[in-house]
Amino acid sequence: MNFWLALAALTALALALLWLPLRRAQRDSAAATDDQLRRLQEFDAELAAGDIDANIAPALRAELERAVVDGLPAEAPVATVNVAGRAPLALLCLLAPLAAGGLYWQLGSPELATYSAAHPHTDWRDQATSIDYFVGRVRERLAKQPDDADAWALLARTEMQLGHYSEAVSAAESLNRLLPDHAGAMLLLVDALLMAGGDEHRGRALALTGKVLSNEPNNPSALVMKGLFEQQEGDTATALATWQQALGLAGQDSGLKSEIQQLIERAGGSVQKATPRVAVKVNVTLAPELAAQAQPGDAVFIAARAVDGPPMPLAVSRHTVAELPLSITLDDSMAMMPGHSLADVQQFYVMARISKSGTANASSGDLEGKSSTLSVKDAAEVAISIDHTLP
Repeated sequence: MNFWLALAALTALALALLWLPLRRAQRDSAAATDDQLRRLQEFDAELAAGDIDANIAPALRAELERAVVDGLPAEAPVATVNVAGRAPLALLCLLAPLAAGGLYWQLGSPELATYSAAHPHTDWRDQATSIDYFVGRVRERLAKQPDDADAWALLARTEMQLGHYSEAVSAAESLNRLLPDHAGAMLLLVDALLMAGGDEHRGRALALTGKVLSNEPNNPSALVMKGLFEQQEGDTATALATWQQALGLAGQDSGLKSEIQQLIERAGGSVQKATPRVAVKVNVTLAPELAAQAQPGDAVFIAARAVDGPPMPLAVSRHTVAELPLSITLDDSMAMMPGHSLADVQQFYVMARISKSGTANASSGDLEGKSSTLSVKDAAEVAISIDHTLP
C-alpha cells in the first residue's frame, strides 16, 4: 500500500509540474490582452473629454489596436484561446500516467512492488533477501508449470550454492523424473547427492555415474566423478588415469579442463600434454636475389592452410627475417579455431610470407613462398623458399 501511495503522490507531483507552467503561460497571455483592452477604453474616454488632440488620435488608436493584436496567441483567435490550450493539456495529463503505468506493467516488476508492500521492512540491498525472493519466484513458477525442466535445474543449482543440499536433491530428483536418461540431469543429481553426504547418497551417486558412463563412455564430466570415487576408495593411481582420460576429452571447455588439471595436481600427478595427431616440419629459406628487399625486423608468417575450406590457417607461427633460415614444426595443437586443424583435413599446403606491414594479411610488396599440395597422411617435412614478390 505504501508503494502505491508513493507512486500516486509522485504522479500527482509530475502532473502539477506539467500543468502549472502551461496554465501560468495562459494567464500571462490573458492578462496582457486585458491590459491592452483597458488602455483602449481609457483612450476613448480621454478623446471624448478632449484630452487628446483629434488630429493625432487615429494614429494613436491604430498603435494601441496593433498592440492588442500582437498580444494574442499566434495560433488561435481570442474566443478560442482557453479551449485550444486546455484540450491538449487535459489529454496530456490523462495519457501521461496511463502510459507510464502501462510501461511499468510491461517492462517493470509490479509483482515486486506488491511483495514490497506486503513486506515493508524488506532490505533489497541484502543479497540473501534477493536470492530468497528469486528462489520463491522459481518455486511459484514450478507450482504452475511442474514440467519446466529448466526451472528445476536452475532451482537445484541455486539451492546447492545456498548450501540447501536436501532441497537441491529434491529439485534434481524432480528434474530426473522429467528427463530420466539425460546425462546432464543425472550428473546434476550426482552433485547434489555428494553435497548432501551420507553413505546412502554416495551409493546412489555412484550408481548414477555408472549409468551415465554406460550410455556415454566418453563423457568427461562423468569420468571426473568416477575418478573422485576411485580416489575416495584409496586408488589414486586409477583416479589419475581416469582424470587424464577426461582431460583429453574435455575439448574446448576451459572451465572443465582447469578443474581436471587441479584435481590431477592435487592428487600428486602431472598434467600430460596431448600428443599432436598431425605434425609437419617446415624448413624456410629466403632466396638470395630477394635478400636486399627484406629487413632483419620484418615479420615472417608461416602457416598451413587447407586446400579446400575456410581461409583461416590450420596452424600458424610468427618469426622475423633475422631468424632465417629456420626450421619449425606446425601441428594440430596450433589451430586457431575448433574443428579446423591439421587433423581435420585431408590436404593442405604451407606458405611463408615476409610481411612489410607486420600484419598477417597479404599486401602488395610482400615476399612469399609456397609448398605444393601436401597429404596429411604422408607429409612429415617440407622445404619452402621465399622466392617471389606479391604484385
